[in-house]
Amino acid sequence: MALTKEDLQAIGELMDAKLEPINKRLDGMDARLGGMDARFDGMDKRLTSLEDTMAAVINSQKDIRESQNITRDSQLRVELEQFPRIAAALDGNKSNADKNREQDRRIAGIESVIDDHSIRIFALEQAG
Repeated sequence: MALTKEDLQAIGELMDAKLEPINKRLDGMDARLGGMDARFDGMDKRLTSLEDTMAAVINSQKDIRESQNITRDSQLRVELEQFPRIAAALDGNKSNADKNREQDRRIAGIESVIDDHSIRIFALEQAG
């Protein structure tokens, strides 16, 4: 038995009717996949932006570290330049302290002599 043209058309229409729900589901899946692609594109853009931001932060941290090292080196240089002056001032203070101690000893000696003279003068006044 041979199929006629009308038979083939009827079979085609039946297959189209049976495949229509599948086609609708496939169209829906295509639409959802398109939405997912759009969301992934958005995520890619956000990740790229985040990577750029992180790179900028890392570069800023490197700049800050370099600046801190330069500042630390400058501070050490200044301290080293000032060290001789500070040492000389400390030596001068030590020598002044030694001088003060010596003068205190001399004053104590003079006061002792004055006390002795006061006692002698008092004794002479009493005797005479």
